Amino acid sequence: MLDPSAIARLDAALLRQPQSVKTVIADLKPAIMACDARSHPYGFVVVTLGTGGDGERIRYRLHIWRKGFSNDRSADLMIHDHVYDLVSHVLVGGFLHDEYVEDAATGTEYACYRGLYDGPHSELKRTDRTMRVSLTRSSNVAADDTYLLAARKLHMVTVDPNVFTATVLRTEYGADPAAPVILAPVDADKYYRFDRHLVASADAHRSIDELFQVIA
Repeated sequence: MLDPSAIARLDAALLRQPQSVKTVIADLKPAIMACDARSHPYGFVVVTLGTGGDGERIRYRLHIWRKGFSNDRSADLMIHDHVYDLVSHVLVGGFLHDEYVEDAATGTEYACYRGLYDGPHSELKRTDRTMRVSLTRSSNVAADDTYLLAARKLHMVTVDPNVFTATVLRTEYGADPAAPVILAPVDADKYYRFDRHLVASADAHRSIDELFQVIA
């Protein structure tokens, strides 16, 4: 992981001078190449950069969607919330970002799942609850854009598998102990289990190196 001084530099850039984030990331390439990477059910690679703040409540990571990625198994599970506030800066590529709000009167009905984490695995367990939600905002987020999302805000990110995309995220955890909520069609399976295995060093290096080739 990155050392505290590197995380502090990245934090200052993202929060106060986002136009300099690419330069900071490029300068940190040797350390980033040594960071662990894991696969994510949504099809991207997660590179863990490091932590900061009291009790390590602030965490940084890269999300990298390589061309041709697949999220077939999780395609019905894309609407979700987080237990943290996040700031995301797009380094390259882009995506469609949709935000939702609970709407008991006219919203589309979904089954609610609890997201549980067991080391290198994630489990989604269907609850007895359903939720009706409506789309409130849809926006295209492009390279060099930054967006903020509050904890417990339902959203969905759609990335074109033909476009190499990468973001750097800052997440800040609060005191909310509840598990994240994931929505799926009411006729979806009752249980899902996904591996979040470590990406082999060579594969991780290829993903990260491809990012640096683009932003250089």
